[in-house]
Amino acid sequence: MSTSARDSFRLGVLVCSLGLGIAGPVLAQTEFTPGRVFITAYDADRVAEYKLDGTFVRLIGSGSTLDSPHGLTFGPDGKLYVVSQVTEKVLAFEPNGSSSLSMGTGALDGSRGLAVAPNGNLMVTAINSFLIHEYELDGSFVRNVTSGIPLAPYSQLTFGVDGKLYASAITQDRISEIDLGGVQVHSIDAEGSPIDGADSIIMTPAGRIQVSASNMGSIFELELDGTVAGTIDTSSYAASPRGIAYGPDGKLWVADYADDQVFRIDGGGLLFASGANVAGAAEIAFSPYRLKVKLTGSLLVESGDATQVSVDAIASYSPFSRRVLLSPVTADVNEFQNLFGTTARAFYGIEVKRSGTLQELTLVSAAGKGEGVAQSSLHLKITGKTKQGAFVPEEAKGELQVAAVGRSFSGKVKPRN
Repeated sequence: MSTSARDSFRLGVLVCSLGLGIAGPVLAQTEFTPGRVFITAYDADRVAEYKLDGTFVRLIGSGSTLDSPHGLTFGPDGKLYVVSQVTEKVLAFEPNGSSSLSMGTGALDGSRGLAVAPNGNLMVTAINSFLIHEYELDGSFVRNVTSGIPLAPYSQLTFGVDGKLYASAITQDRISEIDLGGVQVHSIDAEGSPIDGADSIIMTPAGRIQVSASNMGSIFELELDGTVAGTIDTSSYAASPRGIAYGPDGKLWVADYADDQVFRIDGGGLLFASGANVAGAAEIAFSPYRLKVKLTGSLLVESGDATQVSVDAIASYSPFSRRVLLSPVTADVNEFQNLFGTTARAFYGIEVKRSGTLQELTLVSAAGKGEGVAQSSLHLKITGKTKQGAFVPEEAKGELQVAAVGRSFSGKVKPRN
């Protein structure tokens, strides 16, 4: 792409229409095995990895690297990011279990939760100082997200289809909705009923908020306006529910901190793991599928010049998690950034339909409303089959729209060998 084209590329409205095919996972030797269960063991200073069938795989981290680990998530770069609460930092782990980077040291007073933002950066809570910090994946501090808004003891974080950040305020028994564009916040209460110990927070496949009430032995499901859509009573098996997440099997999983246990919820609680490996079970994450793709098409700028663009990228997602991450391969970082305005792009909003063993995961998202992120939406259908209780992708196609200033791109995403 010419320099003049790149300069013009930053102006106008971009609309991208795409067809997406599956190329298969990135080589397992350099990636975390997809569909595995990762659990922070707060009292053991480790992250435990399991197969979906309950087979223990390994422990990641040690007392010298992790001290009271809590929140964890997989980034667009494929690394596992874990909050070390006592040492007040976030560690990045490679697939071989080594720690490659730490961020926020000394600045995250009581660090606890984290989430990937629409621009691919990390949002991290500092519960003791009532702050949420934003970091680039290289550890660079970006900003204090909560500057200028009412403070709260934010515990865990998630993003909605609307691109807004939702944060649980654990000692205030409520949820805060934060608009990152205007940095505005308002509280969501469960119809006047406090969520005692509001802790882990996620979006359900139906687009509702789900939050664990660690002091009540319950999990609340709320509409975005706070209307209670349902509750799950876990008190008979998980007295102190903290971490919650949807697995590749479509089931809700819950970490019971007090009794060192992890359950799958299927009617009742099905015990998955217990004991020393998950001592102080805090949060749960599932390693994503990472697929090689190529974005190709014609870029039109205000001058009317057209340039052919080809960008190699990775599409990373966990079925039922409501999130798909797009990130470039190293050689194409600049080209990817010219397209999206960021070095990674997260989309939210998966709807799931099942027909026998065949499943369809449809992503309908308009999450590009964060500051510094081009307006964009992705309509993506992924079809596959359930194997050994987990969704395995086979085919995908969809449409992407991105609104920036003064440019127009139309193309496809195809499998990349």
